[in-house]
Amino acid sequence: LGYKVANLTTVEQGITTLGFLFALVVVGYTGVLFAQTVRPLWQATLLLPWVFFASAFSTGIGLLLIALHAIPTSESPTVLPTLHRLLALFIGIDLVILALEVLWHAIANVSVVMPILTGTFGLVFWVGLVAIGLVVPLVLEVRGQRAGELTTRTLGLIVPGLVILG
Repeated sequence: LGYKVANLTTVEQGITTLGFLFALVVVGYTGVLFAQTVRPLWQATLLLPWVFFASAFSTGIGLLLIALHAIPTSESPTVLPTLHRLLALFIGIDLVILALEVLWHAIANVSVVMPILTGTFGLVFWVGLVAIGLVVPLVLEVRGQRAGELTTRTLGLIVPGLVILG
């Protein structure tokens, strides 16, 4: 009713920042909740919330990359390479934290991690999460960055697609 916002970009930035902070709380809290369960694989670890953070960042960046590669935009030419570098960074962080999480449980009680390493969930863990979701995208991402091919539509859709699939 005649109300005018003086600086819309400041309001938009404030809302975006607030939304980002709420998203971090929700993602981290999910990891904290899982760490408080009686499931041995998730129980009593400080690393699980960080696995959730790294996974949330990599899948979120993956979705942004898919959108930016699929839909023509007027974004700055530095946006795509920056997002690709961030994707590689968070995939790497996710791999390290996941490895530390598995090592943490293996040292404490190896029987806890056996279902994901060799047992019923072994194939899903190794092929689905580790290979398809983390290692292959990271290798493609690093090779693409070195060759300067990350802005191509095919590689720009495949790498984040694998991250999300994993």
